[in-house]
Amino acid sequence: MKDFDSVIEIIKSGTLDCRALAEYCRHPTLGIRGAAIMRLADQCPDQDLTISTLQSGARDDANRRFRVFGAASLAHVCVKLLMRMGSSEAQLAGKDLIREWPNDDLRDLDMVLKGEL
Repeated sequence: MKDFDSVIEIIKSGTLDCRALAEYCRHPTLGIRGAAIMRLADQCPDQDLTISTLQSGARDDANRRFRVFGAASLAHVCVKLLMRMGSSEAQLAGKDLIREWPNDDLRDLDMVLKGEL
C-alpha cells in the first residue's frame, strides 16, 4: 500500500478519473477519503457517480464521527458539496439528506452549510 502522502498527491494531481476517485472515497483512511471526496466534487460535479458517492459518504458512520475542522464532520462536507453543485439532482440529494439528518447533529450541519468551505 502506498503511504498516505503519496496517495494524497495522486488524488490532488487531477490524473485520476471519476471512478478511481470514487473508490478512494471509501478508503479505510479517513484523511484519504476526505481528499478524494473534495477532489471528486471539484473534478466530476453533477455526475450521477459523484452524487451517489457523496450521498453514501454523508450517511457513513465513520464520516459522521470524523471531524475535519471544528465541529464539521466529513459527512457534513459531503452534504455541503452536494448543495454547492448546480444540478437539480444534486440539490435534491442534499435536501433529502438534510431532512433525514439526526436531530442531535442538525446544528453543526447548519453551521457548515452556512459557512465557507
